[in-house]
Amino acid sequence: MSRRAAWTGLSVYLLALPVTAWWLIGDLSEADGSDYMFRAPRFAEDHGQLIGMLATLVLVGCSVLFLSPPGRGALERRDARAAVPLACLGIFLGFAYRVMTAAVDGANIGGGLMFMFGVAFVPSMLLVALVQLRRRSRADRLVRTDC
Repeated sequence: MSRRAAWTGLSVYLLALPVTAWWLIGDLSEADGSDYMFRAPRFAEDHGQLIGMLATLVLVGCSVLFLSPPGRGALERRDARAAVPLACLGIFLGFAYRVMTAAVDGANIGGGLMFMFGVAFVPSMLLVALVQLRRRSRADRLVRTDC
C-alpha cells in the first residue's frame, strides 16, 4: 500500500470516528425533557441508525486495512503520533454533540461543561497533532538531505 493510500485511509478513519462515537453513545435525552441547548438536525434524527452503521462499517474497514499485512508498513510510528490526538478529538466531538443536543428538563449543565472543556481541549489536540506532523516533516527533510 502506498503512503498516499495510507494517509487517505487514515483521513477517512478520522472522519468516521466522531460519527461512530456519536452513534454508539446513543441518545442521552431525559424521558420528559423539553429543553435543548440546541436541537440536532432533523436529518440526523430520521436517519441516525443508517448514518451510524455506515460510519461504523467504514471505521471497521479502515481498521482491517491498516491491520492487514500490506497496511502495516504503510504508516510509520511517527504518523500514529499525529493521529492519536485527532482520534481523541473525534471521540470527544461525538460525545459532546450527544450531550449538547440532549433534551433535558431545565438547564443542560452537561452541554455547558462540554462547551467549556471543548474550548481548551479542541485547540490543544489540534496543536499537538500539528506539532507531531511538523516534527515528522522536519525529520523527513533531515533524512533526505543526509542521503
